[in-house]
Amino acid sequence: MTFAAIIPARYASQRLPGKLLELIGDKSVLQHTVERAQNSGLFETVTVATDDEKIFSHCEKHRIHVVMTSSSHISGTDRVAEAAESIAADVIVNIQGDEPFVSTDMLDAICGLFRNNDVQIGTLCHQIEEAKEIHDFNKVKVVRDKNLKAMYFSRQAIPAMKSLPYREWFLHHTYFRHIGIYGFRSDILPQLVKLQPTTLEIAESLEQLRWLENGFPIHVEVVTGHAIGVDTAEDLAAAREWFSKHHK
Repeated sequence: MTFAAIIPARYASQRLPGKLLELIGDKSVLQHTVERAQNSGLFETVTVATDDEKIFSHCEKHRIHVVMTSSSHISGTDRVAEAAESIAADVIVNIQGDEPFVSTDMLDAICGLFRNNDVQIGTLCHQIEEAKEIHDFNKVKVVRDKNLKAMYFSRQAIPAMKSLPYREWFLHHTYFRHIGIYGFRSDILPQLVKLQPTTLEIAESLEQLRWLENGFPIHVEVVTGHAIGVDTAEDLAAAREWFSKHHK
């Protein structure tokens, strides 16, 4: 089985424009993400897919394989699907460009899901360790069924602890945060990009809900380790602090 990594990379971002080119240490957020994928040894190819000249030039400067894609794509998956048209691999792994500390263990876990022939789409999550995260709308939560498939993703804390005040929810249930990495069998991607936006997707601004609403199962593996997605200025500061502590 062959795997290819594609990293969708936009310059524009509602919460932190240009975040992928912000520095953590002496490398950009995007460089860190690319190097983590390359150094894992899991992928035949690692490709950045962008529609922005700044990111394209940045990749060329640092000898990162990059392709220019349409500026009309609404989601990262649409961008990944276009880039995947010219890549021969059994499984395409979509690694968000703003996951600079994605580990080899995480990437190995996403690839490992596809040893099960029933898995069409796979993703990851990890246990939330700080109470404040469960009520942070920038931290996407997920709940799974007994077969380890996603039941729902939400920006809200799920499940709600009906009989308890918010401050006690974290004490009485284990919550999981979604990690922005997806694996797709190559024949699934063209099907997903033909789907129309759905009500739940629009409400939560989470494209994976479109797949669930249309009956595509998503297998979710729990992993351990540190994952700091860079969505906000606060996340960037936290990422820089974590990096400085671990790379002295």
